Amino acid sequence: MMRASGFIRAQICHASRRGLSTGPIRRTPITAASTNVMSEGFMNGSSIHKSWDAYFRNVEAGAGPGEAFQAPPTLIPGRIQQAVTSAQPSTAVSTTGDVSRAIQDHLKIQLLIRSYQTRGHNIADLDPLGINSADLDDTIPRELELDFYGFTEKDLDREFVLPPTTFIGGDKTTLTLREIINRLKVCL
Repeated sequence: MMRASGFIRAQICHASRRGLSTGPIRRTPITAASTNVMSEGFMNGSSIHKSWDAYFRNVEAGAGPGEAFQAPPTLIPGRIQQAVTSAQPSTAVSTTGDVSRAIQDHLKIQLLIRSYQTRGHNIADLDPLGINSADLDDTIPRELELDFYGFTEKDLDREFVLPPTTFIGGDKTTLTLREIINRLKVCL
């Protein structure tokens, strides 16, 4: 036990000599005066950012999970703002189950797009002229199949919100699953 503590102490001293130590951490005590100042700040709605004020007002008004947030227009520029605005729950998405499903579907679409980015080369035509007679692997990775994400043929004509980090939609923020897959294959 003494050896271990001595070893640790030696390592700390060595790190301090190399300039890796930041020194002792100074802690500011919380006093009655500082807690009063903090609580006054929390109670005063004008002292917090407008986005937080809107959030707390929505929560107090009874907004459910995922419905209270409103993106401030000054923080999210251009195309991403449009995607966030269109992705916010509308009157068509009214129950928590619908919101949860919409979120799950959006995440699945993100994963599908990422899978095409990382595994799409496995289904790309690497020898369009047919010059190379090598035996290329023609298996399709599971990550590129619809059922891997729980999608079926019925979902091909459903519209999905595109992630703001992709540009396959051009100016559109939503596309059908069929169109998403077609555009991903064109990129290959």
